This record gives sequence, C-alpha cells and structure tokens, in this order.
Amino acid sequence: MAMKTADVDKKTVKKGVKSATGTKEETPKKNKKKIFILIGLVIIVLGSLGGFLILSSPSKPAPLPPGASVSIAQTTINLADGHLLQVSYTIQLIPGGKSSSVMSKQPEILNKTIEVFGSWTYTALLAPGGRQQARVELKNQLQPILQLNKKNQIAHIYFTSFIMQ
Repeated sequence: MAMKTADVDKKTVKKGVKSATGTKEETPKKNKKKIFILIGLVIIVLGSLGGFLILSSPSKPAPLPPGASVSIAQTTINLADGHLLQVSYTIQLIPGGKSSSVMSKQPEILNKTIEVFGSWTYTALLAPGGRQQARVELKNQLQPILQLNKKNQIAHIYFTSFIMQ
C-alpha cells in the first residue's frame, strides 16, 4: 500500500491538484507558459519605450552643404592679460556666398579679430569651452561686416591655427 500512496502523490503533483499539505503545486508546463508570457511582455514594454524615445528625441537640423571658404591670414594678438595669441582661421559662408566680397573686407575682418581676441584672457581661452565661446563671439562680430546681402552669411568659423603663450 505504501507504493500506491507514493504513486498517487506523484500523480497529484503532476496534475496540479492539491497535495496533502493543502497547497496547489503547479506543473512545469504552466511555469514555462508564465515565463514566455513574462518575457513577451518585457519585450513589448522595452520596444514601446525605445520607439517612444526615438520618436520623441529632437531631430537635428540638416547640415548645410558647404559654401565658399576664405582663409584669414595668421595674426598675432596681445591678449588682455599680456599673453600672446597667434591665430588663423577659415570662414565658411552659406551656399551661394561669394568669397570675393569677403576678401574685399579682409582689413575689417582682421581688425575685428584683434578686437575680439584682445578682450580675452589666456585662462579664459584655455578653459573648457573657451575657444568655442570665442569662436561664437567672433562669428557674431563678423556677421554684420560680411552681411552685404543674405548670401554672405557665415555658416562656420574653423580655427586652422591657435597658439597661445
């Protein structure tokens, strides 16, 4: 009779019926189903979250195609704190801009370059983001000089040499 009880207990456990302790034991098939459902839900949630983040992220404006570029000669400038800066850069115009109009304004461009960098100190230019801030200031100061018409707006300024001592 002991064998029959053991066989009955095995059968009850396999069928998911209440055991002698009164708790219901689940079969391995039900556990696998729950795992697959849980994995499926996790995949759906993560996919939805990823799609939301991709669609809600701000899109960057399309870069302008390169316009005419004009190199500005190397210039040595006294900084506000007595240090020296030797700088040369290239001005890139928006598409359709004419480099000849920039070349004719080169004395004004060099003067404005000296004014802008002459107000900076060595430590301010050396600090993280210092050159970028100086570039933005230079671009903002040069824009009125070159903007004879809408086609001569500055797209970018690229430093080709930037030496401080």
